[in-house]
Amino acid sequence: MRLVMLFMVLTLSAAAQDFDGPDVWVMVNTNSVRKWQKSQPVKADSLLLEGVIADKTKREVRLLVESTGQSEGTTVEFLVVAPGSDRAYEAVAVSVAKPDDIVKAVEFLGIKRGSCVDSMQFKYWPLGESFEVFVRRLDIEGAEECPLSSHLLDSEPDEALLRNGVIFTAGEWSGKRAAASDKSGYQPPCSVISLFNDITVFDLPQRIRKDEAYGRITLAEEVPRGALMEVILRPTSAVSKLMPLVITARITDGEMMLDLKDAEGSIDRSEDIKSAMAWMQKQRELGKDLYLTLAFDENLSVKEARAIASVFRMLDGMGLKLHGRVEGGVYYRAFLPHESWRERKGRNPQPFEVHVKRDDAGKLQKKLIFIEEDWSVEGFDPKLTPKEYLFKKWSELLPLIATAGGKNNRSSILFLFVPLDMKLSEFMPVIRNLKNRLPLVHIFGE
Repeated sequence: MRLVMLFMVLTLSAAAQDFDGPDVWVMVNTNSVRKWQKSQPVKADSLLLEGVIADKTKREVRLLVESTGQSEGTTVEFLVVAPGSDRAYEAVAVSVAKPDDIVKAVEFLGIKRGSCVDSMQFKYWPLGESFEVFVRRLDIEGAEECPLSSHLLDSEPDEALLRNGVIFTAGEWSGKRAAASDKSGYQPPCSVISLFNDITVFDLPQRIRKDEAYGRITLAEEVPRGALMEVILRPTSAVSKLMPLVITARITDGEMMLDLKDAEGSIDRSEDIKSAMAWMQKQRELGKDLYLTLAFDENLSVKEARAIASVFRMLDGMGLKLHGRVEGGVYYRAFLPHESWRERKGRNPQPFEVHVKRDDAGKLQKKLIFIEEDWSVEGFDPKLTPKEYLFKKWSELLPLIATAGGKNNRSSILFLFVPLDMKLSEFMPVIRNLKNRLPLVHIFGE
C-alpha cells in the first residue's frame, strides 16, 4: 500500500512540475479526454477525429487542448503546439489532435489549404483563409467561450498580434501526412497556432519574424497545468477571401502596363498601372486578400525592371502582398539589391559574381569572379582574394562555377552585374540554367 501511495505522489509531483526548457509533453487528463471524445455528437454534418470536431452547420472547428500551466506574466511564442512537440514551455496549450487531423477537420468545412512562409520560395507572407479564435475552459462548470486574446497581454495593444485573428496555412506536408504529425521525423516546433511566421497549421496574417514577436505576448492569467479547454476556430467569411494573382509587367509606348491573371482563368485583364491599381483597390474594398506574384516581360531593360520593382516595393504590405516568383522568373527584389553589397568586405557568405560589359563594338564581355576566403589569418575577418575567369559563351558558366568554387563551396548566391540597358531576355535563360545551383539572385545595373 505504501508503495502504491508513493507511486501516486511521485506521479502527481511529476505532473505538476513547471517546464523550463525543451521537453516532450505528456498528456495529463487521459480519462477526461476520453470522456470528451465520447460526448461529441456524431452527425452527418460533422467530422469527429481524435481531439477535434468540425461542424458544417455551425461553421466551426473545436480543438481539445490541455493547458501547459504557465504562470501569469510568462512569455509565450505559441498558442497551441501539437502532441509530441518539445515546445510546451513556450506555449499556452498542447492539442490532443495531431496536425493532420486538424487540417482534415478544417477541410471538412470546405476550406482549402493555404501555405506557410518559405524564404527559399520567396514567400514571405503566410497565405490562407482567415479565422477568429475563441477558447472555453472545461475545468470551470458553465464557463462561456471568450476570445483567446482575452487570456493574453500584448505589449503593443494598438498593433496587437491577434487583432486580425489567424489564417489557415495547413502547415507543411509530406505526402499524406503533415510534417508535424510524423513522430519519426516531425519538424520542431510542431506548431498548431503560432505567434510568429513559421511552419504551422494556423499563422498570423501579418509578416512578423520570431525575433520581432518574442516577448510581446504574455499570459494574462494562470490556467492550471493539464486543465482541459476547447479552442474554437470559426472562418470569418462564408466565401473565400483569397485572390492570388500573377501580374506580368511590361512597357508599351513608354507606359507601364500590367497583365493580371488568376489560376482559374476567371480573371484576365490588361491595363495601365493606374487602372489596374484602381481595380485592385476595389477588390480590397470588397474584402479580398490580394497576393501578387510579379513577373517581368523579358523585353524590359534592367533599368525598366528596376523602376517597376521599385513601385511594387512601395505597395508591398500596403493592402497588397508580393508573394513568390513565377516559374523561371526572379523575385521582384532581385532588381533592388542594396548598393552596400557591392563592398566585398563583411559579406557572408561571399556570392559568385558575374560581370557583363559591352566593348566599343557593342559585344558582351563576360567574367566570373570567385572570392576566395582565407580564415587562417589573424583577426576576425578572412583574407579575400578575388579570382577572375573570363568566358565567352553562357553555356560555359555553370561548369566554370563548379571549378572555381570547388566541391565544398555551398554559396547559393549570384550577384549579376549587367548594363542598365541590357534586355532581360539576354540573361534570364542563364539565371534559369543556374537556378538549382544559385537560386538567390541579385541584379546590379551598371
